[in-house]
Amino acid sequence: LADQGVSEDPDATRRSMAERDRQDRSRAHAPLTVPDGAVVLDATDLGPDAVLERVSALVAAALAEE
Repeated sequence: LADQGVSEDPDATRRSMAERDRQDRSRAHAPLTVPDGAVVLDATDLGPDAVLERVSALVAAALAEE
């Protein structure tokens, strides 16, 4: 956000995202859920290259199983 000229408190952003996620998970119609068999990749502390590397490894492993 800072690169786009938006000054937002990081803690306020985290709280806002957590609240949005809570609402998405608890809504009555089509709640947000992680489907069975899904891979959850927490990229919070990863840079773009690390995310790409991990996703590429996951895809390669899945293709090798076919």
